[in-house]
Amino acid sequence: MIYYLMHANDPITAIDIDDSGNLMNIANTSINKELLPLKYRASPDGLRNWWKERAIPASRHGLTEFLIGNGYSGPLEYLKKNLGLSLTDHYWINPIDSQLTWKKINLFENDFVSDALETSAMPPSASVPVYSANSSLQGDIEKTWIIEDGVRKLIKGNTGDLSSESLNEVLAAEIYRLQKYDNYTPYELVRIKDKEYEFGCSCPAFTSLEKEFVSAYDLVTSEQKPNHLSWFEHFLQLAEKNGADRELLQHDVDVMLLCDYVLSGFDRHLHNLGILRDPKTLRFERLAPVFDSGGSLFAGRELPNTKKDLLRIRTNSFAASERKLLSYVEDKKAIDLNKLPSAEWVRELYRRDPLQSEKRINAVIKAYTWKIDLLGEIQKGRDPYKKDPALQL
Repeated sequence: MIYYLMHANDPITAIDIDDSGNLMNIANTSINKELLPLKYRASPDGLRNWWKERAIPASRHGLTEFLIGNGYSGPLEYLKKNLGLSLTDHYWINPIDSQLTWKKINLFENDFVSDALETSAMPPSASVPVYSANSSLQGDIEKTWIIEDGVRKLIKGNTGDLSSESLNEVLAAEIYRLQKYDNYTPYELVRIKDKEYEFGCSCPAFTSLEKEFVSAYDLVTSEQKPNHLSWFEHFLQLAEKNGADRELLQHDVDVMLLCDYVLSGFDRHLHNLGILRDPKTLRFERLAPVFDSGGSLFAGRELPNTKKDLLRIRTNSFAASERKLLSYVEDKKAIDLNKLPSAEWVRELYRRDPLQSEKRINAVIKAYTWKIDLLGEIQKGRDPYKKDPALQL
């Protein structure tokens, strides 16, 4: 079937998508290149890869059961059924002979189906159309978009029977709040029905009809990286080229990476940060409010026994080690260590999960306080990594 790939009201190109959701052919003429998704713009097969990766990852917990139960052959058919709609950007597909418009179907002002995860939120009304906001929702942790009191909220769970990721989201939000930092995503704990863990978490959408999200990954793959640049510098340069204020962007990244350091964050991959842009002008505005900090404090991992273990944390981000990530921070004092949640506050937060043992909670608290001490050393101009020659950048 032939569709127009759309950005809000503007057609980009005609594409052929089969019944299973595979993008088969792309029109060779009349492509609005300025509106193409940034991801893989430098690749000749970029649009096909973009569509494939827009679908829910096959590794999503519980996805197979959901797809089979709802009669979908796979994530791509689910994506096609829901017109590729998303609550993070303004891209969608429009059947070539349809009367659909962005005004009628966008998820920012129209109701939608919440077809994953049981929550206590109000169910949608009988007038809800067939579209879901979940068919393009990324990440391995099970999650769903809902509308609660008119607010678009993301509800997500955890990878195991502990609520660690959700607790860490709340902790990270508290750090940013105490720092009086104005660019973070607030999280709160929520209960999700019929799950082995006690709590999931929820947060409001930071995108809208006026703001859309471009991940750091989409940005850095939009142009070939020069060999002499790091991925981090490539990101900064492309963001600035597209309108972002370099000085403000560096400050926002400094705050984020330092808070990640305190939390031993290991999963700030390039889909877990990005830029907000104006969907009409395509001009970049600011780093997206910090989100997805759940992969921290050794959630789902072995806890450290010594401070030396904390110097060897591997990261999935612009760099493979915390030490290298710290080298990208220009202002090591961008966060105030006197304005962090106390160890007792963290203890009480973790105790809300009845499945967290006191032994594990104590180990988490120890790691948290040790990392604060290490960052304190760094802020005083000392380098705790120099003591171990194996710890190279």
